[in-house]
Amino acid sequence: MNIELEQLEIVKILLSVKDEVVLDKVKNLLLSSRKNEPISIEQYNQELNESEGSYERGQSISHKEVKSRSAAWRNAKDGN
Repeated sequence: MNIELEQLEIVKILLSVKDEVVLDKVKNLLLSSRKNEPISIEQYNQELNESEGSYERGQSISHKEVKSRSAAWRNAKDGN
């Protein structure tokens, strides 16, 4: 698969996401991957605190649920 098709596939997936937390995390991941530079200790601690806060508010899912969702997405993509 070429890069353009991969990008389109990602856009299609993102357009179906309704969870703002997931979208925020994807956005942060994409922005941080562009920098190619280490983050400061302050930034690290801020991100850690935000992540812990999300977890404490119940804005997380278990590893078992991630595996289940991944399998569902894979089956949907494969047409199963």
